[in-house]
Amino acid sequence: MSYTCNAMKKRKGDFSYNPETKKLSWNNEDFDTESIYYVPSSLTDEFVEVLITRPGQKPLYIKKTWLTKDDDDIEQVQTLNRQTLDIINKVDVFIEALGEHVECRLSGSTTMSKLYFHSKQLVSPERSYIEHIEDIDVVFYERVTSYTKTFDVSLVLKNGKVKTHSCVNRKLLPQFTKWATTCGLEVFQTGPDPLPWGQIMKIKKNDNLKWKEVDEMLNPEVEDDDDESEYELSEEEESEDYDSEDYVDEEEDLGEETEEDYSHYPSDSDYPSGPSDDDEDEYEPPTKRVKT
Repeated sequence: MSYTCNAMKKRKGDFSYNPETKKLSWNNEDFDTESIYYVPSSLTDEFVEVLITRPGQKPLYIKKTWLTKDDDDIEQVQTLNRQTLDIINKVDVFIEALGEHVECRLSGSTTMSKLYFHSKQLVSPERSYIEHIEDIDVVFYERVTSYTKTFDVSLVLKNGKVKTHSCVNRKLLPQFTKWATTCGLEVFQTGPDPLPWGQIMKIKKNDNLKWKEVDEMLNPEVEDDDDESEYELSEEEESEDYDSEDYVDEEEDLGEETEEDYSHYPSDSDYPSGPSDDDEDEYEPPTKRVKT
């Protein structure tokens, strides 16, 4: 059957099984098989995809479209999947079927690809990418905020390298977490900024930190308990010094002192009064002198 392969000189060729050598073959050239990952085609996925790893060689990514001139799309999809499985199932290698996935920009890539979850690996057939769980040390989520639609996933490998897959839909974060925790991986989440992994790895090594301690360093918690307790204590101390009876006595004493202090000032009767009504009646303005 005619397929397309990314790692062969002739990208289009015949993909088959050689019963004499019991090996898979591309254009009648046999090759050894280490593992096989299979993604079936569907009405929403045009291609059936097969990723084949080979010992000491580059993986082979083989695909084929079900689109033909035939109007019966469902039959074409089923036929293509069945024919492909008939080829790869003849090899004495366990077939890893892939299904659940997220779309992201793989580390070093500028285009979106499907990244499939597997119990032992993360796999992207179209990028010939395989990351084994046993090689991953910890998982960090970056650029996670309530106002962004995507986030980044950084896989910190045990060899000290970091691979960051970006632009993952934020709604799929629980899905990624479920896969990671099921595989026994630690998962940590940080804020809106990308992480400076060069500095982080240097600090972790120099201070001999665990990943939990690194997370605490990246996400410091604001401790308000001590401040609140001190504030509450100051209020208690203030309440101990305050006595309502003392306050009343002081007010009463202040009132007495006020009355006594101002008793020697002259009263209103001691001040001269303004003109009376009678005085206003007797008052006559001066007459003007008119020149003649």
